[in-house]
Amino acid sequence: MDVDVFNQTKSSVGEDAVRAGIVSSTTRLYIVLTSSALVHAVGTFGIITNIINIAVFATQGFADSVNISLFTLAISDLFSILAAQWLMICLNPWFQSNLKLSFFAAETQTLTGGYVHVFFSRVSAWITAFVSLERSVAVTQPFRVRRIFTRRVTTVFNLMVFPVVWSGAAPLYATSRLTDKFYPPPINLTLVGLVYLPNHKHVMSITSPLTEMFGPLACFTIVIVCTMIIRIKVTKMARWRSKVTGHGVNETDKTNMTEGSQTAKQPFKKAPAAEHQLKSKENLCNTDKTDFAKSKTQNDDPSLHNEKTNSIFTVHSEQKAGNGHKDMKNSEATAPKSENTPIPTRSTTSPSTKSTGTISHKEQRLVVMVSGVSAIFIVCYTPLVVQLASRIIVPELNSTGRYRNLNASIGTIGVLLGCINASINAIVYWTMSSKYRTTFNGLLIACK
Repeated sequence: MDVDVFNQTKSSVGEDAVRAGIVSSTTRLYIVLTSSALVHAVGTFGIITNIINIAVFATQGFADSVNISLFTLAISDLFSILAAQWLMICLNPWFQSNLKLSFFAAETQTLTGGYVHVFFSRVSAWITAFVSLERSVAVTQPFRVRRIFTRRVTTVFNLMVFPVVWSGAAPLYATSRLTDKFYPPPINLTLVGLVYLPNHKHVMSITSPLTEMFGPLACFTIVIVCTMIIRIKVTKMARWRSKVTGHGVNETDKTNMTEGSQTAKQPFKKAPAAEHQLKSKENLCNTDKTDFAKSKTQNDDPSLHNEKTNSIFTVHSEQKAGNGHKDMKNSEATAPKSENTPIPTRSTTSPSTKSTGTISHKEQRLVVMVSGVSAIFIVCYTPLVVQLASRIIVPELNSTGRYRNLNASIGTIGVLLGCINASINAIVYWTMSSKYRTTFNGLLIACK
């Protein structure tokens, strides 16, 4: 957002409408005043909700990488709202006229409020894009997301996004100064105001396309693409779940399920090899009992008795060895080959989990919550993106061109929508996250 769009209070309200473009100065003033009142109302709510978000995510801990990003997002949103409220105070003409200030608020807000709000908003935008990218990878590659978006990667990104985004403001602050300057009538005073150095226009002409257009548009595009991917993937998984739960089972699946249940009810039958082994053991046992009874009734001499006993045990050993050898052959002949006839088993893992990589119910709720945050971001930042894209076609849509009043009006509305985006996330968390509600209720109980 070009914050210099707000630095236009020096123009008189009676300015020619043709010179001002589509929107007159009077209309612009009404838009600024209305937006200012709404920003203060929404901003007060947003300050409270973001403090709650910070407390909730800090209480939950940072074992989950998403909590790190949402915690940082709440901090960025909080400072963005505070800067927006100061910005709207400075843009209110009553603030300057009714109070004897030593500075010209409409100009000093550029460095103290306007760009502060803009760059905190951009930090929030890039964090939203990062979370959307992480969730899109989670639904498309659920087994790789933990290896790609580790806690270290998430922490480094959330720490580096602040200095990287704020480096885009370095050219502005390096070529601008807040110093004493004289303001002609009707002000007719020397106040602290904004002064640009001679190289300001040259430096900003080089850096503005990157910081004012490419960066915001790239971030906006990432959020849109990732949100679409999440939406498509979640829709496919919902259809698959409705199919496997019985709503979409075809006739072939029903027939297979019926045959399987009937087979399970049939009584168990012994295999032929097992029956043969059982009969052989019974015959051997009967033979042992008969021979042992005969040996007990004999009254011969001990040597003859020992000889007969040894011969009996020798015969028995041969019979056991022969029967065991036969049993092995019979079992080999009758047992099914494991290579040719595999035993059918029912897999406990869903085929969709391996092929399509479905996610758990908890992960799906998190995906829906992130999608809600991304959708609100898209709606609230669309006017700003349209404004930035329109400048390529209409160069006069800037802070000093013919359409400066329209530019200022869109800018103030953009600040209002940015505050709404920064304030409403807590409602999304409360609606879609049971863990958030539980933690919040625990904090309320602890505060009592």
